[in-house]
Amino acid sequence: EKGDVDLAIRYYLTAIQLRPNFCDAWSNLASAYTWKGRLNEAAQCCRQALAINPRLVDAHSNLGNLMKAQGFIQEA
Repeated sequence: EKGDVDLAIRYYLTAIQLRPNFCDAWSNLASAYTWKGRLNEAAQCCRQALAINPRLVDAHSNLGNLMKAQGFIQEA
């Protein structure tokens, strides 16, 4: 459903269960967690997406923004 972040999280988790190496699902889950303010979980999802596909630009960008938001400026 459009705009239902909790439902989106459930769908992304289901997609990951079905295809654990689906890097886009991990990256999208990170975005959904970010919307919910779950920044640590979002960062972990970005790292998982990048472990699968190190060239995933969205995950790099999102991880940098998450680290910056958490005060890890140097690491970002």
